[in-house]
Amino acid sequence: VVTTTHGVNDNDPTNGNTTTHEVKLIVTDVDGTLLNSRQELTMRVEAALARAAASGVPTVLATGKSRGPWARKVLGKLNPPMPGVFVQGCV
Repeated sequence: VVTTTHGVNDNDPTNGNTTTHEVKLIVTDVDGTLLNSRQELTMRVEAALARAAASGVPTVLATGKSRGPWARKVLGKLNPPMPGVFVQGCV
């Protein structure tokens, strides 16, 4: 569950109210999103995905990359099974 609080603003229809959304799926790109600029999975991202998995929220990788050397390192740290969309959706 993600809770957001909106600031008071004439253009904000929630006008300072809190909104709660149930997260059912996380879909993430790899470069610059899941991995940092050194192609590493940070502890913060790894912990967040572990919390999501523990809450029953699956994660799907979606990238234009192929499953290269990065995949073994990264996927080994994440909760399997983790489906993915690779090579611009071809795999």
